[in-house]
Amino acid sequence: MVSEPLPQAAGSLDICRPRVNSFGSRYWAFLGDAELVAGMAHAEIQKSFRRVILDPARGLILLMSPARAHERTSEVAGDAIKAIASLLGVPAVSLRSTRWRRRADPPNTGPEADRCFYVGDHAKAYLAAEASSEADAERFVLDNPPDIVVEVGVTHVDAHKLEVYRDRGVLEYWEVDRPGADAAPTVRFLSLASAEAPKPMDASNLLPGVTPGLFQDALRSVAREFDGQAGVAAVREALVQHGAIHRG
Repeated sequence: MVSEPLPQAAGSLDICRPRVNSFGSRYWAFLGDAELVAGMAHAEIQKSFRRVILDPARGLILLMSPARAHERTSEVAGDAIKAIASLLGVPAVSLRSTRWRRRADPPNTGPEADRCFYVGDHAKAYLAAEASSEADAERFVLDNPPDIVVEVGVTHVDAHKLEVYRDRGVLEYWEVDRPGADAAPTVRFLSLASAEAPKPMDASNLLPGVTPGLFQDALRSVAREFDGQAGVAAVREALVQHGAIHRG
């Protein structure tokens, strides 16, 4: 797929100023040409920020310093997905915030998700590659994008991030947001499986029976528990309540 340059419309990303997302994370987003993006990657600017997108195809530069609430919610989301996959009997491997670039892109470029997962056969194949050698694991990651990407906190560059993930071949984008500082997180699932615009999903195609509402309940359940086993038990109850599994 050929990437289109980002529009330089009024109020777009050509002015670099800090913004704050709904979880309190500060981020900077602006545009530059491919040479600038490659230069920033070479200078390893990503070491100064916890979340980074350096996309030379679109010239998108996104630098984020996540807040406490952002990091806590990201961690809870990862734990919830691992528990859900285990209880459903679906293989899943977390790659946390791995950088995802294409072979043709300069080193150190590509998006970093808050959480990302291989699911099903991809998870099995990754583990086989990792067991073979570190070089095989690195090649596998370079050739195979994650199946599920989780992003915490809506930003004004989300449409561009979605295009980047879609171009990489990500299948599902799970978005966790909150309407206010004291409000419970809300969840939206989007399918990136086609070249068309992302489409809202009533349920995941990769984790059967998992809906945005179920995942929202799982997030709430896991966040209340400090013990891993108690968290899994709480997720099991959420799966039962939503009809994804039977009690027993």
